[in-house]
Amino acid sequence: MDDDKIKDILKGYRPELTPDFRFMASLERKMEAVEYVKQEMRALRRRNKIAMAVATVAGFVMGALTTLLAPLVTGWASTSSLAIPSTDIAIDLNFLIYITAALVSALSAYNAYEITLARLGRRQNL
Repeated sequence: MDDDKIKDILKGYRPELTPDFRFMASLERKMEAVEYVKQEMRALRRRNKIAMAVATVAGFVMGALTTLLAPLVTGWASTSSLAIPSTDIAIDLNFLIYITAALVSALSAYNAYEITLARLGRRQNL
């Protein structure tokens, strides 16, 4: 009984077959769209690699500079007082200096990455 219902439904179904030239034109458009997406992805990967290299160098340079300047900052900080009011917390100055160096280098790397991506994107759009 179910087979008869299915046969009745499919009996009237006559799908329209497209001519070969329309099929080929549609296929070519789709293939061109795929190729365009591939090119855009290659360009995006290239921009990301360049931006990551710039960010790595910027982070390394800023980390090295802040680490080299640590003795100078330590000397300056020892002449000033770093007292926290109403607490008895001991502050390890070297720990603070190296945390600051890490933060400066991380922020520099992030900003260098964002600026490089923005400049590469703008240059390519022109």
